[in-house]
Amino acid sequence: MKEVLLALAVSTLVASPAFANLSGLTGTYGCVVNTNAAPFEVLKTTNASSSNFVQANTLETINFTTNQWTGSFVGTLNFNTTSALSGTTTNTGTVVETAGPISGTYTETVTYTGGAVSGATNVVYNILPVNGNHTLFIQRYATSRTELPETGACQLQ
Repeated sequence: MKEVLLALAVSTLVASPAFANLSGLTGTYGCVVNTNAAPFEVLKTTNASSSNFVQANTLETINFTTNQWTGSFVGTLNFNTTSALSGTTTNTGTVVETAGPISGTYTETVTYTGGAVSGATNVVYNILPVNGNHTLFIQRYATSRTELPETGACQLQ
C-alpha cells in the first residue's frame, strides 16, 4: 500500500508543469494569426529596425505542457522600398502566463530564445479558451511603436 501511495505521489509531481499555468491548458495548439496592420503601416515603417520587416501573418504552435511558443512569421522585407520582397522568419520562446484583462482570459508574455528576434521581451498575447478548451481566440497588442496588433484562432492538435 505504501508503494502505491508513493508511486501516485511521484507521478503527480512529474506531471505538474515547472511554470505557472493558471489556465490549466495542456497539449499543443496550432494557430493562425493575422496582423492588423493597415492603420499602422506608416508608423511601423518609420520606426522599424534596419531590416524593415512588416509582418502579415503567422503560423504558430503553443505547447502548454512544455511552455514553448513557436512561430513562422510571413511578411514583407524592405517594406515600402523598391527592393521589397516577401520573407519569413521563425522564432521560438518561453511563456509566462498571468491572469488576463477580463474574466476567463489569460495573458501570455513570450520571451523569444531563438530566431530572428531572440531576446525580445514583452511580446504579449491575450487568449480566451472556448469550445471546452479545444479552441483559443488570440489577441496581441502592441507594446511599442514598432509592433503591430494581431488577432487569430488556435485549435488543440
